[in-house]
Amino acid sequence: MQSVQDRTEKQLNSLQSDVSTIKENVHRIENTQEEVVLGMLIHIKKQVETKESQIQVLNKRLFNVETKTEQTQQ
Repeated sequence: MQSVQDRTEKQLNSLQSDVSTIKENVHRIENTQEEVVLGMLIHIKKQVETKESQIQVLNKRLFNVETKTEQTQQ
């Protein structure tokens, strides 16, 4: 009877250890995920700002070409 109780106790201890390990891993993954997502958002923001600048330059060039075209037609 004692050996069955010992085995059950060992299995319970093993399960508790496994659950603790899983909880630690989940916590680590959640924290890492947050940092990764934040990094991705910052990178995307920088790319959007770069593209906005490029679009402004193209709009100015287009405006200048349209202005010159309109002037030559008059």
